[in-house]
Amino acid sequence: MRGLKRSLWLLAWGVWAWLGVGLYRELPRELRPRTSELPADRFAVLGFIGESDLVAIALRHSGSPGYEIASVDAWTGAEVTRNSPGYTEPVIATSDPPGPREPLIRTYRGTLRYSVLLARRRDQPRLGPPRGLHALDVVKNEWKELAKGKVVKADLHPSKPWVAIVEHDEQGWPSRAFIADYRTGQIVFDPPLPKGTWIHNRPLFLADRDAIVLPVGRRSDTGPRVLDNHLEVWRIAPQATLLESIDETTWWPESTTVAANGRALFRGKRVGRGANARWADVYDFDRKEFFCVDPPFNPATDDGIAAEILEWRTLAIAPTGRKVLKFGPKFTNVPGTNKFKTSLDNGALYEVDSGRPVWKAATFEHVTDANQGEGFFVQEDWQGIWKAWFPKLKFQTRAYRSLQSADLLYRASGTVRFDPRDVNASRTLVILADGSIHPWPLRVNWLLLLLCQTLLALPLASLWALLLWRRRRRRAGLVVETAT
Repeated sequence: MRGLKRSLWLLAWGVWAWLGVGLYRELPRELRPRTSELPADRFAVLGFIGESDLVAIALRHSGSPGYEIASVDAWTGAEVTRNSPGYTEPVIATSDPPGPREPLIRTYRGTLRYSVLLARRRDQPRLGPPRGLHALDVVKNEWKELAKGKVVKADLHPSKPWVAIVEHDEQGWPSRAFIADYRTGQIVFDPPLPKGTWIHNRPLFLADRDAIVLPVGRRSDTGPRVLDNHLEVWRIAPQATLLESIDETTWWPESTTVAANGRALFRGKRVGRGANARWADVYDFDRKEFFCVDPPFNPATDDGIAAEILEWRTLAIAPTGRKVLKFGPKFTNVPGTNKFKTSLDNGALYEVDSGRPVWKAATFEHVTDANQGEGFFVQEDWQGIWKAWFPKLKFQTRAYRSLQSADLLYRASGTVRFDPRDVNASRTLVILADGSIHPWPLRVNWLLLLLCQTLLALPLASLWALLLWRRRRRRAGLVVETAT
């Protein structure tokens, strides 16, 4: 009997220790004291440069609409270099994905790991937008020209220092697509496209097989229209080779993103008609088929009047192409009318092959942002659990979860805001949204962990004290009986 009791006590305290390990992982962590702060006159923080502890920032150029790019020591906050003379008109985006006024490069962090920033260079102030595309080595302050003509569309290779560029010809048509190495300035790929070709959208890399997809068409002789739309898949090699041509292009908007395994995520479209119609929002270039992930409506039951969906949710695909995240507002129009119904999707992670949800946000959670290929942020308003009993008690945190599995990577208080991609290569420093720089990783809140563990131990400690008191009282009673 004594052995059983001891086993039960050991089990209870083992569960307590196991909960402590879980709390160590799940409880929000806190920032360490900041090491420095970036200059207050900065326009934008671009990120760490290569494997160094230098931070690239954009500064307003006095007397012009352009910017200067400076590098700052993250430990001291002192400026190290600045790209002068001359100034820069950045084509980088300050958000991911870019807004409507940031049309060219989706993210600047992919080039900064090679100490390069893509920009349009102006040597002298002048009216009108600058032309071409240049690569600026932010450490050496060296420029390389990548394109001379007007550039309106480009895409970065996920693992190589390559940029795919769509350049306009002298008549103003986007007729040339090529790939440049922005470290060396050399042309890597320049396919011989027929005369009259119109590249009507952004090209995308298929990194798993060194290929690129070009959305092309033929210019109309009667006006600015694109005819014979199709997708061409080219092998990236000194001798350009056309691998395949895909006729269907209605699903290729600006927002399309491609995972490393060649799966493209897009806003969605109807495939087929009638009872055989289905929704599709992922296309696999290897298997040449569409997949459906969380259809906003059932196309097979659509009466054909006006039952359509406007997919405004934010989309992100995992690097492996096996998971897709969707979150944000949804707008559905009422059949037969011009009115729309609005609903909010708190966020869910879906498996592409089966379409089943892997993770869904709880009622007190909602996804706020996603980084392509990395993870996503979840705002957690814990007061939603107890607001019926304690309406004034509020507690808010931000969790960062894996885009592949939805596993928790870290959790911090709701006031701590930063992008995990703004961590240096040695993973020792992080840049916050306010420009302050702190040591990384986040520090465990030992006081909060101790408090939680103490509260969890109280029932066990109270039960142990009660049983000990009863046992002593019983022994005292036996001693009295023996004495009498």
